[in-house]
Amino acid sequence: MKPTKKLTAFLLFISVLISCTSNEKDNNNCETCTYAVAAGETAGSVPTTLQGEFNLTLDISLNGYSKTAGTKAKFIIDAKQLTVEIDGDECLILKNPTVSANGVEFTFKDTCRDNIMYAISEKSSGGLNEINVVTLNGQFYGQFK
Repeated sequence: MKPTKKLTAFLLFISVLISCTSNEKDNNNCETCTYAVAAGETAGSVPTTLQGEFNLTLDISLNGYSKTAGTKAKFIIDAKQLTVEIDGDECLILKNPTVSANGVEFTFKDTCRDNIMYAISEKSSGGLNEINVVTLNGQFYGQFK
């Protein structure tokens, strides 16, 4: 094999190895819950203006929510995925958001572990406003800001 082909094969091998390592780190051994969008709901895609990593604090806790005001959490928002890392809980990856009729709220439903929804809302000026925590039945639990 020529030296150029050997070098190319070696670089390809290294890039595949690095790629696999990065995916394992991104997952952080989180439980994954893929929601099946129901009839009457609209599948969504979170816009880039709301995507990113956000360290938020639970500002409001009501109606028997197990987390108290002041609880810290990290949310990683992508177009089709939300990673939830609330202090004291195992991390969770939620897939397949739905979008509200007015297109300003994107909801990720946890139908696998905690049976709650995380509703991401956008400020009128753009960017993340808050993440509301709501039961699957629609009862408001809290708000991360």
